[in-house]
Amino acid sequence: PRPVDTAAEGLAWAGGWDALGRLLAESDIVVLCLPLKPETRHMIGAEQLAAMQPDAILVNVSRGPLVDPVALHAALTAGRIG
Repeated sequence: PRPVDTAAEGLAWAGGWDALGRLLAESDIVVLCLPLKPETRHMIGAEQLAAMQPDAILVNVSRGPLVDPVALHAALTAGRIG
């Protein structure tokens, strides 16, 4: 993918898959709006949920399998995310 000109877009920063950890760590609310494909299935798992802030909120407006349900249950039960 081509780099995003953050100044032109009015963004503080932008990134691809390689920046997902930073996005999750810095975001208060994460909204998933992606198609379900082999490469996006369970893209949010235990590692990604652990990277999120304890009061972060995950909103999935796409297909359920983007999030690993076992990892999500564990994170919610442990109070790891909001």
